[in-house]
Amino acid sequence: MTVHTEADTERLRRLLVAEVWKSADGRLPDALPEVEHGVTAPELPAFTGVRRIDRLTVSLPYGLRSVVYLLLPRRAGTHGRFALYHNGHGETPETMQRTAQALLDAGYGVLLCAMPLYHWNPKQLQSPTDPDTLVTPESHNDLGPWETDTFSTLRFFLEPLAVAVNHVSCTHRPSSLQMIGLSGGG
Repeated sequence: MTVHTEADTERLRRLLVAEVWKSADGRLPDALPEVEHGVTAPELPAFTGVRRIDRLTVSLPYGLRSVVYLLLPRRAGTHGRFALYHNGHGETPETMQRTAQALLDAGYGVLLCAMPLYHWNPKQLQSPTDPDTLVTPESHNDLGPWETDTFSTLRFFLEPLAVAVNHVSCTHRPSSLQMIGLSGGG
């Protein structure tokens, strides 16, 4: 991929989105998550200065669901900014704590994401050959059988982020949105 102009960026963006979502129009999904406001989340590290935690659940193909937590700061900054923190493979949820806490302290709303099938996300999905059978892949390397001409397993990784951003954009209208990730989450 080579980018020299803004037009190159737009063209490549459409091609990449079309590849991930196997769509002809090259547009990101416009879906919204299921939202539970004011949840307790014992699976998360302890954070201070949080006004509310919302659980955003994204339904994906093959019965997979992905959970993104939205932490709203008690002392929201006047800047209206949000940040998405995506944990990587094998890191414990505590690895996100220092960065997410610093963002909360600065008044950012923070979206906490984990890899599909990791941490607080469900570990099972429907078999690619028998939807009545649930299977538990041991790693992301085992997702090959789900990849087809009409479905990319990259959706499992990227769609929760897009849908969570849709929610934040519609509900909170942030002035900006940053993304920070560790390892595979980067």
